[in-house]
Amino acid sequence: MKELISHSGPCTVVGLNDQAFAAIQLNDKVQVVKLCPPDLEADKNIADPNTIQAVAVNYIEKEKKLQCAVSRSSKMLSIFNFTMEDVGKLNSDAKPNVIHKLNKRSAALTFTSIPNEGDGQLEIIIAADLAGDVYAFPTDSSSDDKKRLMLGHTASMLTSIKVHDNKIFTADRDEKVRISGFPNTYDIHGFLLGNEEYITDVEVMQDKLCVTTGGDGSIRLFNYETCQQLFCMNQNDGDDSKKMIPVRVAATKDGKMIAVIYNEENFVDLFHITSNEDSYGMEKFKSLACETPLAITFANSDLLVLCKEPSYMIRFTSNDGKFDGTQESCEISKKVEKAGGESGVEMPATILETDSTGEIKLKKNIKEEGEGYVEHKPWLNGERKLKKKEKDKRRKKRKLEEKIASADEANN
Repeated sequence: MKELISHSGPCTVVGLNDQAFAAIQLNDKVQVVKLCPPDLEADKNIADPNTIQAVAVNYIEKEKKLQCAVSRSSKMLSIFNFTMEDVGKLNSDAKPNVIHKLNKRSAALTFTSIPNEGDGQLEIIIAADLAGDVYAFPTDSSSDDKKRLMLGHTASMLTSIKVHDNKIFTADRDEKVRISGFPNTYDIHGFLLGNEEYITDVEVMQDKLCVTTGGDGSIRLFNYETCQQLFCMNQNDGDDSKKMIPVRVAATKDGKMIAVIYNEENFVDLFHITSNEDSYGMEKFKSLACETPLAITFANSDLLVLCKEPSYMIRFTSNDGKFDGTQESCEISKKVEKAGGESGVEMPATILETDSTGEIKLKKNIKEEGEGYVEHKPWLNGERKLKKKEKDKRRKKRKLEEKIASADEANN
């Protein structure tokens, strides 16, 4: 999985294969800054060390400050800190202010803050990696002793991460989303279960709602407070000719609309989130034609789509929540198109990694992974872990009771 677009405040950051750009709105003009890779020697065993895995951006309104982050195949996490006053003085290239070395590649990033001394807040960047671990790094220091392991998914690969409502949502290849407290991640709130294959994305919205997409073709709506599934639709129901895999989902700020893109398809689906007194649903109301969409995000009411060359980015404009399907060029998309074109960037056809045989790496291959060649059935791994945890508790309690009983007999 790759996470190739992020939007916050006046800034949109995109990952164009091995090059990252920040498009920043400055009053009536847009300035594009190239976010350069770190000047550090990469592992020679990595074929394309500068290939971008994930990007993120955070605009701190109070301080008029921008934070951009880029993770690459080199296992380097670069952080760029700008004030809006600085942006106008920047040339076309920017070097990272902070560099962190990752243990594994990270395909999901998010900025957030934690309580600091006094009443302050400490800005951090959270990286979810392909070994199932989530680390927090400071945004103002490259010191390794300041990184913190927040949580881990045992022997899994993380595909998406969100922080919302004092919770952290981590999606993995083992058909589940784990919801933990934040910053107290040892407090597991619960699991979102039901997917039959790997999770590709999770989007968190208002009213305790979140949406997941998965390799089984499903788009699922959950109440994350109760961990209850409210609605599910599968894009492959009734048609076995070609499997559609939803890979990314984005929601509007009010949570009333979501956009979904699919692996190697040429459109974006738009859904309304519907509700009545006792039920929720999703209704598709529009499909927008778009050449190989690779990433999506809402910028206010408009939809930004990252796609293949020569456009690289297109915008769909909303009129009171309605999209007529017209691809529009805005100043940001023009600047991104120019930057990508001048650099000769060739975009990938998919954000899902495949092996030498063309199989998606997130898909479990039980034979290759040494678990014994058996028919693969969904693990619903979170539920199994909870059952095992309860079983272990009962076993320990029983042993303790037996030990106490033996001690009582000896004393008598």
